[in-house]
Amino acid sequence: MFGLQWAIKKYVLEKVRSNGYYLEDASRRLRDDEEVVLVAIKSQSGAFKYASKRLKNDRDFVLAALKAKVSIFEYLPNELRNDVAVMLEVIKNNEVYYLRKYVPEALGNNREVLLEAVKKDGYALECASEELRNDREIVLEAVKRAGEVLEYASEELRNDREIVLEAVKKDGYALQYASEELRNDREIVLEAVKQNGNALQYASEDLRNDREIVLEAVKKYYGAFKYASEELRSDKEIVFIAVQKDTDMFQYVSREMQDDKDLNLLLMLKDNKNIRNASTTAMQLIVHDMAQMLARGGAYSQVAANAENKKVAKKTKSEDEAE
Repeated sequence: MFGLQWAIKKYVLEKVRSNGYYLEDASRRLRDDEEVVLVAIKSQSGAFKYASKRLKNDRDFVLAALKAKVSIFEYLPNELRNDVAVMLEVIKNNEVYYLRKYVPEALGNNREVLLEAVKKDGYALECASEELRNDREIVLEAVKRAGEVLEYASEELRNDREIVLEAVKKDGYALQYASEELRNDREIVLEAVKQNGNALQYASEDLRNDREIVLEAVKKYYGAFKYASEELRSDKEIVFIAVQKDTDMFQYVSREMQDDKDLNLLLMLKDNKNIRNASTTAMQLIVHDMAQMLARGGAYSQVAANAENKKVAKKTKSEDEAE
């Protein structure tokens, strides 16, 4: 009898190894066999649904099963989903997503679990309770991995200089969630625009008039030019960087700078279609300069022709005298 049971088990093991869902057709005894069930879930995590009730609720077996296939988490009974050891095992397997999706409240209310979770996935902070959103260690670990989760930090921690600095280094856009005070912090804003030029739009009015910051922002992304102060939208170096990248930036150039001859020439050289966008004043200057160049070129050509004619005439005269 033992030999027959072993033969059947061996057959079932081969079947579930190729397709875990064959476990559904196995005998009650084999659906309660740890080896068979583990082989089945390695093939298909959904096979866990067909495990015996005993195995589904056996904490030690579930922990072993998670090591084999962490995606079985979605099939676990609620009691085990909320078990600290089970949640920590999921985190060890870098699958914080399952906790965020299925047990966000349990994740967000347990400091030990949440701290480990944000070390792997900063977005776990979104699930944090109000109390833990004000936990400095947790928030700092979270923004180091995903700067934009600064959004979920408490108001107090969005005014924490170290935390905000870490956040903008990871994602410049995180600047939008910083306190008003820190959006006027030169070092923080400079780090933000170095990471993402468009972060300039969230800087204070004073810092959008800081030449070094605006220059860094426009170098990183030309579109940041439109967030610069009126004064710096007249800065020739900054203007040229932006328009050189995209002539559409010309519309944000200060009125005074729009009449710049060199800028309009650049605009036309980039694309002939831009002639219609060029400044009338600048066009007149360009045409005037071109006319002068042509005039100088024409005068030079006439002088050269006259000189050549004189050479020919002199040569002819010498030949006649020789004869």
